[in-house]
Amino acid sequence: MEYVDAQVVADYYNVELETVVNWIKQRQLSGKERVGKPSRYLVPKEEYEYLKSKRDKDSTKEEIKKLLGSDFTDDWDVEIDE
Repeated sequence: MEYVDAQVVADYYNVELETVVNWIKQRQLSGKERVGKPSRYLVPKEEYEYLKSKRDKDSTKEEIKKLLGSDFTDDWDVEIDE
């Protein structure tokens, strides 16, 4: 079985490596820890490729654009006044 480094997954999803490691530990994502110094987490390449294909086919953003028209924005940052 081929594997990809968890950092590759983190880079793809634009999250920290720690987040991907937590997904693995919580069994939300298949993976294993490679013993060594430093230890590394690995994700099955087949699962990574499958998840990428699902995300690439996701049309949610396009559907929201259609619904909102000119009100649509890619800026999803939310500011909370305290």
